[in-house]
Amino acid sequence: MKTDANSTINANELSIGYTSRKKKICVARDIGFSLQKGELSAIVGSNGIGKSTLLRTLAKIQPSLAGTIQIKGKPLNDFRDIDLAKLISLVLTEPIVSKNMTVFETIALGRQPYTNWLGTLKAADIVKVKEIIEMVTLEDITHKKCFELSDGQLQRVMIARALAQDTEIILLDEPTTHLDLHHKVQILKLLQRITKETQKTILFTSHEIELSIQLCHKMLVMNTNGHSFGTPQQLIEEGVFDNLFPSNMVTFNAETRTFQINS
Repeated sequence: MKTDANSTINANELSIGYTSRKKKICVARDIGFSLQKGELSAIVGSNGIGKSTLLRTLAKIQPSLAGTIQIKGKPLNDFRDIDLAKLISLVLTEPIVSKNMTVFETIALGRQPYTNWLGTLKAADIVKVKEIIEMVTLEDITHKKCFELSDGQLQRVMIARALAQDTEIILLDEPTTHLDLHHKVQILKLLQRITKETQKTILFTSHEIELSIQLCHKMLVMNTNGHSFGTPQQLIEEGVFDNLFPSNMVTFNAETRTFQINS
């Protein structure tokens, strides 16, 4: 897949999965896409299709089974972990290590790639954390403990921690899980604003297909019959969403860009 100066992640003929007892277990294959600076993109698809596995593979947490991944034109496997930590930040669904930390302390963890082995914050690190707190509008809860926060507030804190890492690429696994519609929209619009203001590349996995269609620049739709990548409008015109779920239960309305339950 051809790259250009604005490309941040490129995947070509990618197969993902696991190795168990020297046997490769493929979850999904033939994945291809290219992400650019300043784009908000989503990975969508049914449960178990491999969305989280793909995200972990892109972050080099687990190896790919075949194909290539390039980060800014360089093979992913050629990066040292410390260098990759300055390019890619990752927000997973696992709970944070300690909810007894304050919001400020949690966000400051994002500065670890730049601190010494003791994690000592320099003046520049503190300035960066404060800038991020203001950007994500967390000033009112900076000194609260994380266990005191709502799910929506905690998710904003985790996004802020990723921003504090100051990477060009941010990967998020299901950032709107357990949130009501208002807070789902709030989080996704925050991500949209961040891409516009910072020109970062943000890629997230989600079950919120309709919201992703409305808010994302690009989408990767994973399906057992193959994977499709493009703008939401391109995917709608190609009929990609028509075959995502069993047609006897759910159909996609291209005009309203919504799924409808069949009676």
